Amino acid sequence: MAGDGAWDCMNGQETRALFDMGRAAWNDWASQVLKSKASFQEAGTLSLNWFGEGDNDETRLWLKVAKADFANERFEDAVDFEGFIFPGPVNLAGAVFERPVSFAGAEFGLSVTFARAHFQGDATFKAAKFSGQAVFDDALFDGVADFERAEFLQEKNGPLSHGVKFQRARFTGKADFRSSLITGSADFSKAQFAAAARFDEARLLSDTLFEGAVFSGSAGFHAAQFLGNAGFAEAQFTGDARFAEAAFKGEVLFDRCQFWNDVSFRDARFDRPASFVDMRAEGKARFSGAKFALDATFTDARFSGEGDFSAAEFGAPAIFRQSGFPGGVTFANARFLSQSDFAGFSVGKTSTFAESRFEGEAVFREARFEAPVSFASAVFLANADFSAAQSRVAFVLARANFKAVPNFLEANFHEPPRLDNMTVADPLKRFHSWKKAGISDPRGPFFKAAKVCADADASAKFRRLKKLASEAQDLPREQEFFAQEFRCRRFWSDRPFGAGVGRFWLGYLYGGVANFGRSLLRPAALWGLSVLVFACFYLIARGSAASLLKWPPAAIGSPCASGASNPILEALYLSFRSAFLQIDWHDSINARRVFGCLYGVEAGGTPIMPLVVSSLALCQAILSAALIFLFLLALRNLLKVR
Repeated sequence: MAGDGAWDCMNGQETRALFDMGRAAWNDWASQVLKSKASFQEAGTLSLNWFGEGDNDETRLWLKVAKADFANERFEDAVDFEGFIFPGPVNLAGAVFERPVSFAGAEFGLSVTFARAHFQGDATFKAAKFSGQAVFDDALFDGVADFERAEFLQEKNGPLSHGVKFQRARFTGKADFRSSLITGSADFSKAQFAAAARFDEARLLSDTLFEGAVFSGSAGFHAAQFLGNAGFAEAQFTGDARFAEAAFKGEVLFDRCQFWNDVSFRDARFDRPASFVDMRAEGKARFSGAKFALDATFTDARFSGEGDFSAAEFGAPAIFRQSGFPGGVTFANARFLSQSDFAGFSVGKTSTFAESRFEGEAVFREARFEAPVSFASAVFLANADFSAAQSRVAFVLARANFKAVPNFLEANFHEPPRLDNMTVADPLKRFHSWKKAGISDPRGPFFKAAKVCADADASAKFRRLKKLASEAQDLPREQEFFAQEFRCRRFWSDRPFGAGVGRFWLGYLYGGVANFGRSLLRPAALWGLSVLVFACFYLIARGSAASLLKWPPAAIGSPCASGASNPILEALYLSFRSAFLQIDWHDSINARRVFGCLYGVEAGGTPIMPLVVSSLALCQAILSAALIFLFLLALRNLLKVR
């Protein structure tokens, strides 16, 4: 088997014999084999493909010399390969280890296969280094499988294979891959972990597959780094699953995955699209503080336990369409930087979106809320669609802020929603991007500077909000939504000339004078101003038609026509009296004094009351009646609110 310090090709028996001589002898042989490899490399005759196979005769000869063959070997006693150096391919396929075995610190220079190997005791690969492909397909670990800090360094994936393979491997005892390094792609498809599986702080630099894997104990991926794509489709987690602070740099697939206990993605980072389609979580599901840089898809996902997405951030569309949260969910302080789609979304226990922020379109169409839900202090910077949503109990929108008119058309609330201090930004603007919106400007050529709502359905949306506010007996919101409904009809339903012309102009007048029944100050101020204006008219009416063309009219400063009173004060008295609807003069003494001073008396002592003054008094009375009515209406609304 040996000659002059060099080893010839070894079969299984010779490999076992060399192993029985101990680590020093083995590593001395390995050193000589590596020297011959260096000589081949220096001569340029060594040629290995990705699988570690030789491409020429010299390389194939060297591989025969370097190969270690333990295939189907049975080790009845404890085996220690700690620190062994394997310069070439290693074949341990079908090997049986009846007692504990250790490969701690071992170095595998080329491919190694443990396919169908059976580890009946503990198996230690701590800090082992695998430079070539490592195959553990169908291996069975009855004891602890310790791969802590192991390094799998095969960098590039083969055309049809993976750098690390644990397909259908079964771990009866604990599987420990903490802080391990896997440079190439790793395949754990359909692997079975009967006890705890630890991948905490592992670094997986290429694609990783756990499709169909079964974790019967706890599964730990805390702070693990997935630099390639990560596939967990149809994986089963019976115990706790911990992905807290994990970093996913590639695409993530948890489709049809089932978590039968608690699962945590707290503070996890998803840099590429993440898919949780048809996922099932029976225990608590924590995504608090998680950040999704691209699409996050939870379509048809079901969370039977409590869901926690508090302070989560979604940088691209967040799709929760048809997802269900029978155990309730919290999105408190969550941020949706793009579209969020909760169409058909349902909750079964108390849930909250309090203080969340929706910067893109928020769709809750046909959502079902079987328990109290709160959007208190939530901010919606784009369209919010709650059409056909159903709520059986409390629905809270207190202090919610909508930058666009929310759509609650056909929404059904068994209890009136809370709208206290809810605000909707003014939808009317002078300038809109009509081409971007894909609609035509409804204003005519002479009204381009007038404010208009860009949403033709805004008036209907405000009408629905008004009804909700009325059912909730929230008068301030009811008044606000009534005003906005009226204003949003302009140019769409009510036109300045044509259909709805009366509502169009009366709406402008009602809004300007009384702010649609909400302002005390405006009608009061206009009423006071009208008193002064009509007083001036009454003074001006003292002069001739010619004198009225001069400014200021001479009649204003002239003395009383009869009596010693002050014409200005008498004009104010007349204006106040008319403003309080006292246009009939049964008090002859005051009538003689006022009209005598302003306009004089006839020969029989009857005070003169010009027709123009009577007409002005009648007009003032009508105007004052309207302003007083608007003032009292606003006062009633104010007192009703308080």
